[in-house]
Amino acid sequence: MHHKQTTQHQQSWQNSLQGKHQRWQHALREALAYASPATVELIAPATALGPLEAALLLSRLSPLEVSLLDAPVRYHVLGFRRRAAALLWANPAVQGAIQKSRLHPRSS
Repeated sequence: MHHKQTTQHQQSWQNSLQGKHQRWQHALREALAYASPATVELIAPATALGPLEAALLLSRLSPLEVSLLDAPVRYHVLGFRRRAAALLWANPAVQGAIQKSRLHPRSS
């Protein structure tokens, strides 16, 4: 019974996250409609990605790239990055994996 409740809770959380992500993507698309070509080129791919993929793409932007984004788009990108980081760090499994990888870096 506990497993079923946990699974239902996870599905509910995923549905909520997906809904929030779709609303964010819609707002980002609206901002991109008035953005410069350089901003669109950097950020538009995030409008077609899932939450994790978008977080990875946007986390790879340099501080300079973020500073050069058109202000309305930069607002959405910074907000997304802040929320994604908070979600990741709030997850004990993610924290443990990151800290473990810091203690035992992979050799090339």
